[in-house]
Amino acid sequence: MADRTAHVSTNGHRQPQIPLLEIGTTGLKRSGGFVQEEFLPDLRQHRRGLTIPDMSMSDAIIGGSLRILKLMMRRAGFVIKPADADNASQEHAAFLHDALFRDMSTPWLETEADMHSFLEWGFAYHEVCWKRRLGDRPGLVETLDPHTGQVIQVELPGSRYTDGQWAWDKWPIRAQDTLFRWVFDPWGQVTGMEQLDPWAGHGIVTIPMAKALLFRAGAHKGNPEGVSLIRNSYPYWFRKRRILDYLAMAIEREAGGIPLAEIPPDIMMPDASAEEQALYRRIQDLVTNIRQDEQAGVVWPMDYNENGQPTYRLSLLQSGAGRRAQPIVQALQYLDTQMAISLLTDVVLLGHDIRGSQALATNKTELLLNGVKALTAIPADVMTRQ
Repeated sequence: MADRTAHVSTNGHRQPQIPLLEIGTTGLKRSGGFVQEEFLPDLRQHRRGLTIPDMSMSDAIIGGSLRILKLMMRRAGFVIKPADADNASQEHAAFLHDALFRDMSTPWLETEADMHSFLEWGFAYHEVCWKRRLGDRPGLVETLDPHTGQVIQVELPGSRYTDGQWAWDKWPIRAQDTLFRWVFDPWGQVTGMEQLDPWAGHGIVTIPMAKALLFRAGAHKGNPEGVSLIRNSYPYWFRKRRILDYLAMAIEREAGGIPLAEIPPDIMMPDASAEEQALYRRIQDLVTNIRQDEQAGVVWPMDYNENGQPTYRLSLLQSGAGRRAQPIVQALQYLDTQMAISLLTDVVLLGHDIRGSQALATNKTELLLNGVKALTAIPADVMTRQ
């Protein structure tokens, strides 16, 4: 029987015959272009578009931590290094520097700010738009409308330069909450993103990877959606949001007390008359909705029984909520600390909720700086390769 594990090369030596195509898969959970890696309903697919902004914009710890990380990443900046020391490499580096930082229609700082949204979302998808450097007013050209397929005339983007070379016009982000689904090839590699922007009215459009840059915070299993940095904060944020509601109710009850209405038991009976039942419902509404605000005030009947005692009485029952508020505040401090730890920004809590030495603060600051360096390397690597 012939040996199928080896073949004879041109030099006469036997070499192992190894398949060149991939055999296995990364195991990414996907179906119909939808990634199914996330098991929390609030962070899946389209519900993620509501949860992520709520976490990053309404919570002080998460929002402040993200702001610190992004400001530190923007301060780091980018450096264009020539590949070699010869004149051609120097010229190419200068051209790249000018194309990125001086000649794009969107300022680089704005592009970088959109790019850093991969921190909270896990990924950022940018479409690469090109232009020829033909001066400020290059004129009109005919092209195909990507949405209608018709030939239209458009004005070419302007440029600071007139050398006629091709360069980037802008790298606009394609918002994460407009992601419809991903396009995969037979081997599971991402080849594009299908976008559905309800505000644009274009329907579903496909932006191929050949015309895009994909920045991801982690790419386990080749997941195009990456891993959000605030993902580990979600359980603590979820509980904190509810505890804050309990704390607000506790403070309100402590300030105003619980309304207490003492009424004759007859009007509470099932066989009470229609008038008595209507009166009972009005009293229920009163004690439920009573608040101390600019419209505070109660009209209450002065009715006495045969013994001279008031038939109806309205008072405030002190709840003791102030004694219960202290454990709630401690729980909130614990949740804030856990969220900051998950983002490596618990150094901001030193002097507030956490006490520590200068050495501890130095160590935590160095850990944060190392984390920012690693995050800054992500967009630099993508830009270098693609």
